Amino acid sequence: MATAALTSPARQARGKRPRHDLPRVSESKIQTALVKLIEIAAYPDVVWTHIPSGELRDKVTAAKLQGMGVKPGWPDLLFMRPDATTLGTSVFLLELKAVGGVVSAAQKAVHSRLRACGVEVAVCFGLDEAIAQLKAWGIIR
Repeated sequence: MATAALTSPARQARGKRPRHDLPRVSESKIQTALVKLIEIAAYPDVVWTHIPSGELRDKVTAAKLQGMGVKPGWPDLLFMRPDATTLGTSVFLLELKAVGGVVSAAQKAVHSRLRACGVEVAVCFGLDEAIAQLKAWGIIR
């Protein structure tokens, strides 16, 4: 079966995720809901944080953060947990998008560099995809 057959006709036509007729829920609201879930459902050995490199800021704050090393394109959430197989640490990064959202060129470039370093990176569109990914990584119950 060809790969193209596994995607919807709407996505094939536009080359991106199909938009739905439902009202769009903002990325920040989806992330807030996901964070509430992580806080109650994360395994005890998981360490995680949000990387606040997005959002609009005034020019002074943006310049200060750039001077401190904030780089564009980094995923929204960082997770680490012990890896019993390697006796090391597994690192996972999750980029959260609203349904119909678009991954920027800067994000694609950073994700590619992170994967080249052996880091697992996933882009999830909506809360359901994010929850499924975190369960697959062993981050939440």
